[in-house]
Amino acid sequence: MSHSLEKPRNSSELYRARSSEEVADTRPILTGDIFGEVPALDLDGTIRRRTVMLVEHPCALRLDGVNLVPKLLTVEVEPRESKSSWTGNFRFMPLPDLVVELGSSHAAAMFVQGCYVTPEQLEEGERIACLSTSGINLLMQRWVHHTTRVVVPTLTFHERNVAVYEEADLVEEWCFERELLGVKRLDATTECMEWLRQPLGELPNRQEQLRDAQFRSTVRKDMYSQLKGLAEIDS
Repeated sequence: MSHSLEKPRNSSELYRARSSEEVADTRPILTGDIFGEVPALDLDGTIRRRTVMLVEHPCALRLDGVNLVPKLLTVEVEPRESKSSWTGNFRFMPLPDLVVELGSSHAAAMFVQGCYVTPEQLEEGERIACLSTSGINLLMQRWVHHTTRVVVPTLTFHERNVAVYEEADLVEEWCFERELLGVKRLDATTECMEWLRQPLGELPNRQEQLRDAQFRSTVRKDMYSQLKGLAEIDS
């Protein structure tokens, strides 16, 4: 059975946040995140500040669940005067109504304009947008199609990666609550990952439990209890 490249029902479905003000500081860096003013190396050896989107698979972004890998694959994001069609344009991903500091309401992630950047280079820029879960799935579908000409349904990507999406949400909430108590973000992230990966005897650890939809609400409930206990200790 053949599949066609999918598209969002509307542009709002693509995004979790569409400005630096909307992007939560505690949100872990994830596939589809867009950074502005990132200093990146051109083919002629010069450094140029550009807007880029992360296209690495979510599981390939970190070495240990906390620290980003030394080199991250990105593609350049360019402004567009009008909305790009989702049909036939295989070399880029349309980013309609991406109202950010690009000088245009519309943009596109150019798959043919890739470059590697370091975590330090990303820090020099500013995260100006995040894709939604469905937006990340659409990105991966188009990226895989661009490199292989194989169309994988977005639902397949979601089924394979939903545990990572859930984990990102939990880390964001954990870091938000811990920062309110003065815990540094890196320390809070490490704390959360250690809790998720804590051995639970014969049971799978919490990170593994996130792969099963039946146990995700239990993990979240346990997290709230853990955060409450930590808050009482710190107060």
